[in-house]
Amino acid sequence: LLKRLAAAKRELSPDLVAYVGREILAGLVYSHTGARDASGTALRVVHRDLCPANVLCSRSGQVKIADFGIARALRDTDTSRTRTVAGHLGYMAPEQVRAENIDERWDVYAAGVILWELFALKPMFSRGSEAQTLLAIMAGDVPSITSVRPDLDLRWHAFLARATDLDPASRFPSAKTMLDALEALAD
Repeated sequence: LLKRLAAAKRELSPDLVAYVGREILAGLVYSHTGARDASGTALRVVHRDLCPANVLCSRSGQVKIADFGIARALRDTDTSRTRTVAGHLGYMAPEQVRAENIDERWDVYAAGVILWELFALKPMFSRGSEAQTLLAIMAGDVPSITSVRPDLDLRWHAFLARATDLDPASRFPSAKTMLDALEALAD
């Protein structure tokens, strides 16, 4: 979808970006809070590799999150550590790049990057080399969406800036709170 839109030089409307965002976030809400094991215990599944390649859009408008191959089930722990850095580089939260504690805000960050890219029709963190891209992620070098799409309401900038904040404590604390903010923004 992103490649075709960029090739055709066609921008997505805020309503369409909000629709795709709602669907992605609804999938994350289920993954983070709805998925249960056989005994009914919440799995708290963090995708860890949310990127455009793992978001499927059908011709009929269905949006699904795919490829939970490196997902981590946190279950009842507050956080979990990882020893390896895995996932698509341009969508990793800064703390994910540093292999710090895993939590749901990694996926919130990636969702924010995807929504930014749906508006911009270009990668948020593509900086020429992996090293430069890593430095941009670690520095929180997030371009304002209104610098790319001046037609957008400034509230989109605030929403996307919060989703992709360098400090996880300043981000939306969950996919549900991000979804609620998106609903309020899109109304």
